[in-house]
Amino acid sequence: MRHSNNKRPPILGILLILLGLLAAIYFAKDLIFPKPSKQTVKDVYPNETTTSMVDIPKTNAKTAPEQKVINTIPSSNITAPRDRLSQVHGAGNEPELVSLPPKYTSKNEQIHKDAYDPLMAMIAAAQKDGVSLSVVSAYRSYKRQKQIWENKWGSASDDDSKKALSILKWSSFPGMSRHHWGTEVDFNSVALNYWQSAQGIATHQWLVNNAPSFGFCQVYGPNREKGYSEEPWHWSHIPTADTYFGQIQHLEILQIALNQPVKGAQAVRSLGTAMDYVTTINHCAL
Repeated sequence: MRHSNNKRPPILGILLILLGLLAAIYFAKDLIFPKPSKQTVKDVYPNETTTSMVDIPKTNAKTAPEQKVINTIPSSNITAPRDRLSQVHGAGNEPELVSLPPKYTSKNEQIHKDAYDPLMAMIAAAQKDGVSLSVVSAYRSYKRQKQIWENKWGSASDDDSKKALSILKWSSFPGMSRHHWGTEVDFNSVALNYWQSAQGIATHQWLVNNAPSFGFCQVYGPNREKGYSEEPWHWSHIPTADTYFGQIQHLEILQIALNQPVKGAQAVRSLGTAMDYVTTINHCAL
């Protein structure tokens, strides 16, 4: 009787090997195919009430008007209280605002309560000198600035950097406008031909000579190589505006505005020059 030399492989051993391979694949799947993150995006305008505003000293000095260009470097000792970011970016400044008298504006305009009295005093002083000052624009909400920006953007591609540069000559990206603070006033007209007329030139000269005595400065004046175009109509109440200016200088605060779902946001971010529009301003000796 002949015995076969072929041995059958043990079936139980093969099954154990297969089970081992399946177990190894199961436990390794998370390494090979990581689970997607469940992180959610939080409200960009938090309502925490933790820190008070930075105390910015005010001055009543009435020295001769002087303008020079500054590009402010953020100071490490200026904090950015998150409970006030909505005011910096124009989404929640209403409690700080008061309405201007109808005789000084053709529509309902509001201004920061701390800038109201200085503005009224300056308008009255101008009237005594035969100069008429009317307010064509003051506080501007985030919603309104976004509407202005997106109307100008139209149907352009979101990454169109040339379009962004063109709009930024005269208009701020929403969340970056000083008008959000209620501290800015546009006088008489935003048309350049008015300020090139005899009346406009006389009005501007009066403002240059006298506005600093009331705390106002033409922040977008001449001799700036960066930022917005010159705006002879735009005057800022510096003692009030400096509080907000000190916060939006921080890159992380500016980034909140730049990362909103707004047309052209991608293009503005790609420019890498958004901070220049915020910080390149004229300084007045108040």
